[in-house]
Amino acid sequence: MSLSASQQSIQRTESELSNVHTNRHLTDNLSVRDVEGDHFPVMLASLEHSLPHLAKARATAGGLGKVVDLISRKHPTDILLVHPMLEEVSGQVEYGKACDEDPPLRLVVEGVRHDVQVFRYKSQDTNQQPHVEFLMLAHPLFKARTLDSIYPNPMSRKAVLTFFSLWNQAVGALLVRHKPHVFHCPDFHSAVAPWYAINGHPSLKVLLVLHNAEYQGTISTDMILGRRLETLAYVFNLPKHIVAEHLLLDGRFNMLKSAVDFICSRQNGFGACAVSHWYAAECHSAYSVLWELPVVHGLDNPMLEEERVHLEGDLASVKADAKKRIQQRLGLEVNPNARLFVSLGRLVRQKGVDLIADVADWLLSNFADAQLILVGPVGDGFGHYAATKLEAMKENGRHAGRLHVHIQFMRDKDVLKDMKLGADFCLMPSRDEPFGYVDIEFAWHGALLVGAQAGGLGKVPGFYFLAQNRENLDRLRRELRTAVSFPQIIHCWHVLTGTSLLIRMLCMSS
Repeated sequence: MSLSASQQSIQRTESELSNVHTNRHLTDNLSVRDVEGDHFPVMLASLEHSLPHLAKARATAGGLGKVVDLISRKHPTDILLVHPMLEEVSGQVEYGKACDEDPPLRLVVEGVRHDVQVFRYKSQDTNQQPHVEFLMLAHPLFKARTLDSIYPNPMSRKAVLTFFSLWNQAVGALLVRHKPHVFHCPDFHSAVAPWYAINGHPSLKVLLVLHNAEYQGTISTDMILGRRLETLAYVFNLPKHIVAEHLLLDGRFNMLKSAVDFICSRQNGFGACAVSHWYAAECHSAYSVLWELPVVHGLDNPMLEEERVHLEGDLASVKADAKKRIQQRLGLEVNPNARLFVSLGRLVRQKGVDLIADVADWLLSNFADAQLILVGPVGDGFGHYAATKLEAMKENGRHAGRLHVHIQFMRDKDVLKDMKLGADFCLMPSRDEPFGYVDIEFAWHGALLVGAQAGGLGKVPGFYFLAQNRENLDRLRRELRTAVSFPQIIHCWHVLTGTSLLIRMLCMSS
């Protein structure tokens, strides 16, 4: 990528590292406008974003995107939302004209100066209370992403580290510029930002919300010693001792640790939570990066009742019509008696997609009325395995008309609605599930869940197994057999509705 004139190489001196523990504040490197009367008590920064007043200004990949959208519409206080912009694509990503352009952020990454543009967006409703504004950041590194690659990876690539350095420095600069009382930090992506702001905003408090604690912004392949430590400090424009103390866990790079350390050292360990009570307990016990925290709190269900699907007619007939439409749309056999299983989400190990791929042939071979739809983009090696195996199964024609595989996000809202409404079962054999929006969405459309009792799962009616050995297919097969053999789906719904707590208790005792 070519560099503009404003990104020319500069000499890396101590004054350029003015963001942490030096005599100069980060604001000395910025053109900061007068923000009097522009104070927001809360600032949130995330890579996923949703501007509700702009139909195409949306970049979401999962649960965090839904939360950010919810916050932008329902947050109880004034809030400033900060997001990096994608490249605009007509009909897909369109930000339109900003209300204002704030002074740029002048930052340094690996000895190179970068100017990040700051565009301010507001809702057209000037009477909106609480007040919500968006700061959308523009830079070639940010705009190199697409809707299908919102999150740069892997962390072992220098270009990815450069991205996260620029992003965290930009957020840190905005924390100094706007001085919110609380920085809402979802996961690891902006976890380093408070350390850039510590001098310019010493009273800052951090709220760390764990949407997916398995991903911690780590480089697990290398020990960070000697020259590697110096290289990381250079890329992130931080003193080596800050990197060594707050960005290394057991000798390996870990961005999430920086937020945990900030909370431990400046907030007595209080300020971390997870997106469900069960997941909070799992995270605190499973991930060593969190062990220094005295507690990880759990959050209540953020799904709004107003988002429930409104059906015209009785549930059985509405679902039957939707099933027929989705079967026709996706090339499945039109069979009103089919037991339609749907897996919707990123193809990653955490979601157990490899288990779905391994059990698919058994399911379709043993149950003539079973049909399977799998939708989602590949996210890791397990997802690549699942996609390759299921696509090969589809191509060989053995289960023609009973298997549909779509290895990317489904952007067609009508297809998504019919898929959820037409499904009999939502398939979620997750190894780890922080909260689970998908299960609620399918339940609200009259589908039962078949999956693991893990993390936030277990809150809607369905067939659950306790994954004592998470690589063993026997318990998943047992629940699939029970589900597909149940005599009538609607009757099954009436039997199971309201029993999710009992199901959880039975699973935990099994």
